[in-house]
Amino acid sequence: HSHCESHSHCDSHSTSYSCDIEDGDYITLQTAFDKYLSATEHGTLEGDREIVGPSETFHVVGAGRRKYGLLTDYDKYISDEGDCFAANSDELDHNEEMRFEPRGRGKIAIRGGQGSYLSVTNDGEVDVGNKHRGWEVFTYTKVRPTVDNLKTGD
Repeated sequence: HSHCESHSHCDSHSTSYSCDIEDGDYITLQTAFDKYLSATEHGTLEGDREIVGPSETFHVVGAGRRKYGLLTDYDKYISDEGDCFAANSDELDHNEEMRFEPRGRGKIAIRGGQGSYLSVTNDGEVDVGNKHRGWEVFTYTKVRPTVDNLKTGD
């Protein structure tokens, strides 16, 4: 069974929606403004991409207790730094453990290890948001990993 099913304590708006993201999935995250979340080689996140490529695809890594790491194409984890989110961590530790909270069909809010919500503003800036203005809601899509993502070498 899925580790990410909706229970009343994680989604007070509606218990009819669940999140089917699991360990091993590759996902894209579309912002409330129809742009895509992207990781840069400099360890930052941007929320202004028009199209999806390897930098806009995240590998979901199970961390137990319904928490997940989001691994970028640069082999770094997204990390909740408290006052910002970064994409420069080598370890899947407390700050890198994300919870996916259902926010409707195919939509989630991402809550980091320090309790901050990953948020993207209307001008594509990645921020922390604790007020639900809708900037914390992402539409996720499961995608097939590209050859680049797999890094198999064959």
